[in-house]
Amino acid sequence: MLKINICILVIVFSMLVNHITMATDLFVKKEYEEKRSFIMDRYPNLFYTEKQLSDIFEKEWIQNQYHYPVFKRERRSLHLDEEFCCPITPTFQMLDVLQNLDGLERPIIHFEDAYQVIPWVSCSSEGLCPECRSRNRTISLLAWENATELIPTFDLFSVPLYCTCIPG
Repeated sequence: MLKINICILVIVFSMLVNHITMATDLFVKKEYEEKRSFIMDRYPNLFYTEKQLSDIFEKEWIQNQYHYPVFKRERRSLHLDEEFCCPITPTFQMLDVLQNLDGLERPIIHFEDAYQVIPWVSCSSEGLCPECRSRNRTISLLAWENATELIPTFDLFSVPLYCTCIPG
């Protein structure tokens, strides 16, 4: 009799946990959708869909190690001297997390169908310079204040945006 009562208790407890989990998932999903609508309405030109990005860049997306796409764009030559010293390869990334200027990791806001585009360059070794080093600039991105609360906030991040020649 005791085994049956314990078994019934375990089943009831399991069902209760399952219902609580489902209710929590629905609440989180509803809150997420409300935040998404609010953010997309408030900042209409901040996010791009995959179609918009492919139209802008006219290329297929390259999948990177993250689950968001990376776009590599052919470098346009302006025929300037510095292009021959330290050529760059510009990319546009959609990173999940970036470290802000205060050293805190912030989750960058992206949605399943809309992304913030983060410019990024890497230095090429094909130039006339003995060594090229990437240099950072500060950009502003919309990020979640932390990973658990859905509070959007603009934050400052340092990303590589150009290259300089290091004389040998």
